[in-house]
This record gives sequence, structure tokens and C-alpha cells, in this order.
Amino acid sequence: MIFYLSLALIFWAFVLIAEHRKDLHQLLVAAVIIAFVMLAGFRWETGYDWIAYEQALTAAPSLLHLSFTHLPDAVKPMEPLFVILLSTIKTFGGTMQALYLIVALFNGIAFYIFVRHCRASVIFVFAIYFCWVYLLAQMALIRQSIALSFLMLSLIRLDKSKHSSALALFFIAIGFQSSVLMFLPIFLTKVYKKIIAFEIPILLALVAFYLSGISVFDMLGFAAEHAHFRFVAEKFQHYFSLGPSPKSIGTTIYLLINIFSFLYFSKIANISSRLEKSLMLSILLTIILEAVFWQFPVLWVRAHYFVVIAQAILLYKTWETIRPLHRAVQLAAIFALSIVALVKPLLNEAALPYFPYQSNMRFIYTNDQGDGRKRLEDYNLMASERECALVKCRLDILSK
Repeated sequence: MIFYLSLALIFWAFVLIAEHRKDLHQLLVAAVIIAFVMLAGFRWETGYDWIAYEQALTAAPSLLHLSFTHLPDAVKPMEPLFVILLSTIKTFGGTMQALYLIVALFNGIAFYIFVRHCRASVIFVFAIYFCWVYLLAQMALIRQSIALSFLMLSLIRLDKSKHSSALALFFIAIGFQSSVLMFLPIFLTKVYKKIIAFEIPILLALVAFYLSGISVFDMLGFAAEHAHFRFVAEKFQHYFSLGPSPKSIGTTIYLLINIFSFLYFSKIANISSRLEKSLMLSILLTIILEAVFWQFPVLWVRAHYFVVIAQAILLYKTWETIRPLHRAVQLAAIFALSIVALVKPLLNEAALPYFPYQSNMRFIYTNDQGDGRKRLEDYNLMASERECALVKCRLDILSK
């Protein structure tokens, strides 16, 4: 944990330095983007689902033999554009390290372009992003990270009124991870003013629904049975097979944080551009998903990976309107929350695949391959046993 915590403290130190030493700003931005790319791009057997991607890359056919009607089982669940990426890498003799580096480089560049277009501080946004979602978004969920990068590029084109290219980039995002479809409402910026006019009733209704405990679990099962598209049906069936998750104090607190941030930005930040309205709508979308689909964190957490960026950008935008003392209090609060967001999951046994962080750079000088594979296999075994126990518990309850 010390490694990741030390990095977080360094990035937050960069935030303070950048505010007081403008001459070092560009150098610090470069350091942040290099760290963004290198941490994910040069990792070795660190993270959650790299074994699945390793198997997919091994099984993927070359471009000359690629046929979407006869895909290997390891690749079948994956979206078409990601399959093409795997086939391209394999055709040119690339390995998992090539996949890591290509994805990290693309995501780092997209992150930089998006934050700069929003006229926010790359250093500040990354300090928050690193603490809240980087370890998952960039070191586990490869397809999701690529899709969100294309989503950000799509929003830039929307902001420039380039609707055709915005739509094309959005469809490319879907081609890497179909769950990005949930972000479609954030493009409907013309309804933003109407939403703000009724924000309190809307948020109160969502809170009431969340507290009511009404379940949509059976509805998802119905959708899984009656979806007309096989790929969509399989996605619904996957979520349904995981079973409903109970509410927790952590998820409730996160819902309240999102509600507070939406209200805070609507009152404090100057939301004028189309892109800023999309960022606000992404927060509202996350609130809706968590309040309505609270039993399915695997669904609404996917929105979380983007909304953290949106919130960080909007926080920076508030600096244009608030006083220095307000900014200092805000910065201290966000720093404290971010460190807690980083440390809390690292104290859990689920962080086993991340300790210690392994880089392929070390293997240039040593043959020590590390124990990353064993750690991930041990974690998967624990997760499988826990899931089996949970399923047994549910069956026992149903049988009574």
C-alpha cells in the first residue's frame, strides 16, 4: 500500500506546487502524464483481469483468419473492436505488454486532451482520478478504459458542434465496451435547464426510491429472457446471474456524495458550455443508476469511472468563482476524501492482485517473474468460494 499511497501524496504535492510555481506547471503536467502511461503500460501481472485478457490475446485469430462467426470462447464475450485490436496486436507479434502500453498511451493522451479542452488542471484532475479509480479503470478494466477515452473524445466533438464525428466516436466507444450506451443521456444537453429547474424534486424522488428498497432484480431477469439481440441478452444474463447485492454504508455514502456534488456544482460552478452540461448530466446519471439499480453495483460503478473525471473538472471550475478560503477548505476536504477512497480498498483482501506493484522493467535485469499470477489466482479462488457461499445462502433463504 505504501507504493500507491506515496504516489498519491506526490501527485497532490504537485497540485500545491503547480498553484504556487507557475513556471513548473508544464513540467509537472508532463510528469503526471508519463506516470499515467507508465504505471499501467509497464505493469507486469498486476491488476484483476489480466489473465482473462492474456487468454483472449492467446486465443485471438490473426487478422487474416478473423471471423466473427467463429470466434474462440475466450474472445466471444468481447466487443468487436476490441477483438480487432487483439487480432492486430497478435498479427504483428505483440504480447500482453504491447496491449498494456498501447491502451495506456491512448488513454493517457485522451485524458490529457479532454481535461485541457475543459480548461481544467491536468495535475489536479489526475490527483483525484488516481485516488478514486485509476487502479481499477487503468489496471483492470481495459475495454472500459478505452471506451471511456472515446467517450471523452466524442464529448469534445459535441462541444464543437461536430455532431457526425461525435456520433462516430460514440459508436466506436460502444465497439470496445457496450456498457458505454448508458452514457447516451449525457449528450441531451438541451434538457439541462429543465432538469435544474426541478433538481430538488428529482433528487428527492430518487432518494425515496433508494430508501424504499424497491427491487428491479426481477425486471432485469425479464429483460435477459426477452432481449432480441443475443449479445445484449448475454450481458443482461451475466448481470442477473451475479445476483442482487445488499445495500452498504459505503454505497449509501457514495450516493450522498454524488447528490451533494450535483447540488454544489449547480449553485457554485458556472455551467454554460455544452460540455459542462454533459459533465453535470453524467453525475445525475450516476445518481439515477445507483438509486434505481442499487442491487447491481457492477452496473452503476461503470459510470463511476467517468464521473470522477467530471467531478474533478467541475471542482476546478468552481475555483473561478469561490474565494481563497473557500478553495482551501474545498481542497483539504477533497484531499482527505481522496486518500480515504484510495486507502480503504487497499486494506481489503481484494487488493491482493495489486501488492506488490510489478513492472516489466525489472525483468530486463533479472529473471524473477514475480508472484503476480499466484496472487491473482489466490484472489480468484477466494472470490469464487465467497460467491458459492453467497449463492448457497440465497438458496437456503428461498427454501425456507
